[in-house]
Amino acid sequence: MSFDLKDLLRGALAEYIPDMVKGGMKEYLGKVIFADAIEWVSNDKNLWEVFPVKYQKLLQEYAPNMGDMEWLNSEWAMENTRESNPSLASLFLGWPEGRAWLDRQLEDIKNKMRGEETDAGT
Repeated sequence: MSFDLKDLLRGALAEYIPDMVKGGMKEYLGKVIFADAIEWVSNDKNLWEVFPVKYQKLLQEYAPNMGDMEWLNSEWAMENTRESNPSLASLFLGWPEGRAWLDRQLEDIKNKMRGEETDAGT
C-alpha cells in the first residue's frame, strides 16, 4: 500500500479551508463600513474587485483544495458577518436587493477562484 502525502495534505486542507477563509472574512468584513456596503449594492459593485489583490491571489491559490465550495454561500457569509460586523449582516438579512447582490457576488467569487471569468457587476 502506498502512502501519498500530497493527497493527505490536500484532504486536510479541504477540511480546514472553510475555517481559514472564515477567519480572513471576519477580519476583512469587520472593517467594511455600512455606507460603503450600501453603495456597493446600489451601484452593483463587483465584490471581487473590492478585495485586495493579495486576498484574490490567496483564494485562487487555495481554491483547488476547497472542493465544490458549496459552503461559500450567503448563509455562511451572514453567519460569519454577524460576529464581526452586525450592522453589515443586518443590511443583507433585511434588504432583499442586498441579499440578491450578495448571492450573485459569492457565485462570481467562486467562479473567479476556479479561474472562470464572469461579470457580477461593474
